[in-house]
Amino acid sequence: MAASVPGIIDYVQDMTRNRSQPRPTPGTLGPKDVWILKMAVACAVVIEARGKNDLSKALVDSAEPDMCRVSHGYIVDLKNYKAVMLMGVYHFHCDEELLAWRTTGLAVRMALEMGLHRKHSLLSNFKRTEDQDKAIRAFWCLYVLDKRWSFGTGLPFALNERDIDPELPKPGKDLEYLRCLISYGQLCSKVWEALPPFGTPTSGIPEDQVRYLEYLVQDWVSSIPSDLQLRHLRLGLTPPSQPRQLHRLRTLLHLRGNHLRTLIRRHHVLSASSVSADMTSAELVVDIAKDSIEVLVQLAGTTDIYIRQQAVFNHFLLSALAVILVAVCHAPAMFESCRTTFSHAVDLVKSLSRDSHASRRLWKSIRGLLHGVKVLAQRGAPAPQSHHEDPRERQHSAPMTISHANDGSAAALSPEIDTTLPDLLDMGNDLMDLFEGFGQQRPGLQSVDAFGSLGLSVQDLQMVGWDPEEISRQLQPLIKIIT
Repeated sequence: MAASVPGIIDYVQDMTRNRSQPRPTPGTLGPKDVWILKMAVACAVVIEARGKNDLSKALVDSAEPDMCRVSHGYIVDLKNYKAVMLMGVYHFHCDEELLAWRTTGLAVRMALEMGLHRKHSLLSNFKRTEDQDKAIRAFWCLYVLDKRWSFGTGLPFALNERDIDPELPKPGKDLEYLRCLISYGQLCSKVWEALPPFGTPTSGIPEDQVRYLEYLVQDWVSSIPSDLQLRHLRLGLTPPSQPRQLHRLRTLLHLRGNHLRTLIRRHHVLSASSVSADMTSAELVVDIAKDSIEVLVQLAGTTDIYIRQQAVFNHFLLSALAVILVAVCHAPAMFESCRTTFSHAVDLVKSLSRDSHASRRLWKSIRGLLHGVKVLAQRGAPAPQSHHEDPRERQHSAPMTISHANDGSAAALSPEIDTTLPDLLDMGNDLMDLFEGFGQQRPGLQSVDAFGSLGLSVQDLQMVGWDPEEISRQLQPLIKIIT
């Protein structure tokens, strides 16, 4: 692509001067090359500007109507396919995961139409070895992106494993990171199938299946080439400096492995009874979450990678935060020692973009819990009246009602509660309030009935929205699968 940029620019200038668009012939530049360049530049501009801006939007808007056309006998080819796939990447870096998912679905249909998912049709349609390699790489990139955005949004895959020819060639060994992501995507599908479907009474995976999936994850981790493995921070093995791109890729692979292990064992911290039934596994889940936070803190403290590409890393932070909050809610005495790690994670939350998808999801999950936790932290004593009431206190004080969407997405709170996203510094303080409120419980206060000794009735607790099981359900959407 880089070698073609001057030629593409010359093509656009000639087209502008002549006010006509020459019909491209095989092997020559044409409008679809312009689309690819515009999408690549739009992605770069969004990353550099740390968010959508007028320039990136203008680039996409100028190409999208023709690039995504599906009518009038329009014939797709690999260039068109790559441009649409890049537009999905653009939407992701704009923090628009739903649009990324939707755009990738269009690219998947283009890939199926071109037969990229079948060995015979791929080799028949692309005769030259060079073209075959490009098509193979483009298809598997799409496979990885489809997994990423389907799992990230909780919406179905556009491309299923059963539709892919088992004999379809994989990318060459010079693309080690992509090969790791392909095997990771296949592993994610196995974990996703093992997780209980939405609406079922159980939240756990049978122990024999847990052991099998844990083995598969560990096997995947050990298969990562040595130059892409992140040396464990706690063992002091992380080199003092490393190439920027390698640091990013190593960190992402490490976080992905951690996240799958969390998903497999998360049921051990989703209730007080689960924690007490298997404390070793509960501690392991929390240790994995702490490790992810430490990795992210180190990344943010030594590079600008996190702050420049928040959309890539934010889910891992929110998931780890949610694991620790749920664990402390159900077993405060056991996990109160996570305070320092949790505080470091909160510092990262304060650095997030206020308009990011992650910030909105986090606020949606915690806003209805804040008032109840603050009341319970006072051991049932009435809150002192102040002439300088914090207006945010009023927005948290409304009773909380919860309704669940049919697709298993995050619980929706009553419109009685103000949905305005607070300053990120305030949200960080709110998170610490939650941790403190959960951690100050006395042992045994894990159910609504157990709070009678505080002078609080069941109705009082319901009015402030306190129920550890409901709190757990409200935070669970933050701990979901992602690639």
